[in-house]
Amino acid sequence: MNNKLEELGFNKKEARVYMALLESGPAPVSKIARLAKINRTTGYDILERLVGKKLVRPSKKSGKIVYIAENPENIQKLLEEEANNYLRMSKKACELLPNLKSLYLEIENKPIVKFYEGLEGLKSLYEDSLTSSEEIRSYTSTTDLNEVLGKYAEDYFSRRSSKNISIRSIVPVAEYGIKLKRNGPKLKRYVKLVPSDRFGFSPEIYIYDNKLTVMSLRERFGVYIESKEISEALKKSYELAWEQADKYDRKIEEDIKAGKEITLTKNGKLYKKSLQ
Repeated sequence: MNNKLEELGFNKKEARVYMALLESGPAPVSKIARLAKINRTTGYDILERLVGKKLVRPSKKSGKIVYIAENPENIQKLLEEEANNYLRMSKKACELLPNLKSLYLEIENKPIVKFYEGLEGLKSLYEDSLTSSEEIRSYTSTTDLNEVLGKYAEDYFSRRSSKNISIRSIVPVAEYGIKLKRNGPKLKRYVKLVPSDRFGFSPEIYIYDNKLTVMSLRERFGVYIESKEISEALKKSYELAWEQADKYDRKIEEDIKAGKEITLTKNGKLYKKSLQ
């Protein structure tokens, strides 16, 4: 029986108290609490709740307060009253929905911009990229990455790969960048090299989901932008850059294979070297 009452909205203790009162007839709190196997204070609190629901009423007997169960039909009346209240609230909710939805859409579509400072702030941006639900598109300055982040960068690469998040990177030619390209497939990184003297840059830029992150490793600060419009535009721009980078990448690989000197970058400085 208690389980049936719980299905009607009674909690466990309310069901025990109500059943105890039905079985005992008019009784003081102490007796009801004993039958329901709860303490007296809890019994009093529950009885007062049941009084509020009009399922129980207090009465005086020989100068003492006793509690009497009302007709069980009141349970049905209570549920009908609650159902009517829910219907009224549902109608009010329907009236409010247009205004609530307009506010929700304004908040949902509003771009988010955050600034991060220091090495830990930069790491926070890299950590966020590990939540990406898609391939990351990036512009990567590998010398700054290696010089500033060191072991953290290597650990980050491994964790990104283990999460099955691939990354495409457009990289100004640098010795560390070439190394990343050679080892790239193992870590789900796909690199295209571009001439450092023409397309050198220092910040690292990630584009993924509805997000854009810019990490200035030299100046130790970063910017996070969450905007569907901006991210979609930059993804299309990136695809154009990726396609155009192909001819530069092929030429650089040919020059390396032929033992020619190529222009490399390190710490913002250019130098020529043969890597054969």
